Amino acid sequence: RATRQTYTNLADGVYYFHIKALRDGVWGGVTHYAVKIDTTPPAKFPIQIFPSSRTASKKIVADFSTTDALSGVDHYEVAVIPLTPKEDKKEAAAEPFFVEAESPFNADLDLGTYDVAVIAYDKAGNAVQSTQRVYVVEKIFEFVQDRGIRISGFIVPWIGIWIGGGVLLLLLLLLVVILWRHHRGLEERRKSRELPEEIRRQLQELAELRKLYQRRPPHGQGAGAKLGALLLAMALTGMTFFSLVGAPPARAEEGHTLSPPLVTMVSRHISNQELFYIGGVADVRDSMVVVYLQNVQTGATVSAATKVDKEGKWFYSHPSFLTSGRYLLWAQMKVGEEMSPPSPQITLTVSPTAIQIGASRISYETLYLIIAVFLALVLLVLVGVGAMLAVRIRRKRQHLAEELRAVEESLKRGFAMLRRDIEAELELIHDIKMTKKLSDEEQQREQRLLRDLERIKNYLGKEIWEVEQEVE
Repeated sequence: RATRQTYTNLADGVYYFHIKALRDGVWGGVTHYAVKIDTTPPAKFPIQIFPSSRTASKKIVADFSTTDALSGVDHYEVAVIPLTPKEDKKEAAAEPFFVEAESPFNADLDLGTYDVAVIAYDKAGNAVQSTQRVYVVEKIFEFVQDRGIRISGFIVPWIGIWIGGGVLLLLLLLLVVILWRHHRGLEERRKSRELPEEIRRQLQELAELRKLYQRRPPHGQGAGAKLGALLLAMALTGMTFFSLVGAPPARAEEGHTLSPPLVTMVSRHISNQELFYIGGVADVRDSMVVVYLQNVQTGATVSAATKVDKEGKWFYSHPSFLTSGRYLLWAQMKVGEEMSPPSPQITLTVSPTAIQIGASRISYETLYLIIAVFLALVLLVLVGVGAMLAVRIRRKRQHLAEELRAVEESLKRGFAMLRRDIEAELELIHDIKMTKKLSDEEQQREQRLLRDLERIKNYLGKEIWEVEQEVE
């Protein structure tokens, strides 16, 4: 006679059944059965992508591993899901092919964005999924959308780029302004024919001394004429300076026999430059699953149907990009005209990482690149302007230095001739002293000549006497 015993709500673990039969008052031998109950999926696990989850290499390696405490890990299934549209429509409409694989998993990819999905099954049929996004980009340097620019493995944050570029721009602009003002100052000095303070003071001193000795003996008249011509030439030389939520579709009647499809994978956080996808399992093979997507802000709802394969798996990938915002997502299984109740709602967030202008889309990477190129061009222009101003300032300063040297040379010659005249007059007074006693007026004049001669020596130092040799 068959005997049945039912046990419910058993926790996970290993249970042992000890069974023996009673027949005609006699107990038979004991039979032992061990039963393992496992309703817990394997542990969650990360997926490591080599050489990097963002890489210019079209060959990637996915490394993954997990554990299961009770029944143990049975196998893994891997799929590579493209998130960028394909030019071949047949290829774009194809569902991702989950294959049983082991770690490490190798894949050859084209440029674009992908999700590498790995499902780990334990021996009791429980499963856990892990997903890792992979970006295959061009070489040289990489734009990390919300982080910055990767250069030689080092990521420069966007905020650092903007601050650094702005500071550099301001510094270069300040330098150009300073150079421009300096250039204009030199130009104004040339136009106004302004001499340095020290040169003007020496000119004034020379003029005062010259007045004192306007009346000279006959032998000094030629020197006075030369001094006047030199002063006129000196003067000419010095004058050249950025709700409403709709209700989901009506649920089936309470007595509905179909179970809703189970969602096992979904791209919850994507950008408006990446394709949305959803997948899972259903109880009825070769049935249909209807996916509903509702925009929380506008209430607009779209739906799409996908087929359940012979293993009970289904997958749907949206053919175009979604606009940025929040969406509610659910699914129903359809068998003939019969619909299952809706699955639990899932929130989907689409972040704005591209700008829509009519039918054209401009990614933030492209926008950042345009801004960076523009800043680089502005910096190059400022550097060029600064270099040009620096060269012009250097030339003007050289010209000014040459003109000042000419003025100083004229001063030296003027003082040299004045010294010669004073010495000649002192020599005349000395001759007079040899014949007679000097009057008080003549003695005072001699003392004044000696003082003026000492002042000239203090101004010019020893170099003046070398110039004097050329004058003579």
